[in-house]
Amino acid sequence: MSDPADPPPEDSTDDPSVSRIIRDTLVFTIVIVGAVAAAGYVLREPLTEVADWLIATMGVGGMFIGVFVADAFTVPIPPDFYLIISIASGFDPGLTIATCAVGSVVAGNVAYLIGPQIERIPILESRLQDFRPRGERLFGEWGGWAVAVAAMTPVPFSIVSWLAGIYGMTWRLFWLASLVRIPRIAGYYLLYKIGWVPSVL
Repeated sequence: MSDPADPPPEDSTDDPSVSRIIRDTLVFTIVIVGAVAAAGYVLREPLTEVADWLIATMGVGGMFIGVFVADAFTVPIPPDFYLIISIASGFDPGLTIATCAVGSVVAGNVAYLIGPQIERIPILESRLQDFRPRGERLFGEWGGWAVAVAAMTPVPFSIVSWLAGIYGMTWRLFWLASLVRIPRIAGYYLLYKIGWVPSVL
């Protein structure tokens, strides 16, 4: 296993440079906010009904668990899904942001703790290998800041959290970096809200 302090390999396919990360994040943001606006405009009524049902069924506890599982184990349903259905259902914004932010931070810290054991879990190990090159390049470029960088971008937070545990990053530094998930959750909630609002105009 490579040392995160080593320089990243010369392969541009997963370039961790600032410009690449900013570009990927902007593209992701524009696409997802546009998708929310389009879906809200075309399918507002059925989406609202589904969102109401989901919120009523899972409640705050279900939302917390959903975000936790997504950010600890990289399941197909991302944390943003819960932000979007909350907006569509008109659920309390403050409670949504608090629940999802806490769930994400707790998940990242659990992912950090289980990181060294990931290679013993076939399903999770395969997910790690899919994203490991980019994660390692982030660590090679940013060092301890890689967690904070990943927390604000579309890079799966769980993968970088696993790698932080695998590489032996100090827990205190990881915990501080993981708090960046709070403004990330709040910021994306606001963007999705902006995307959803025009659908009713």
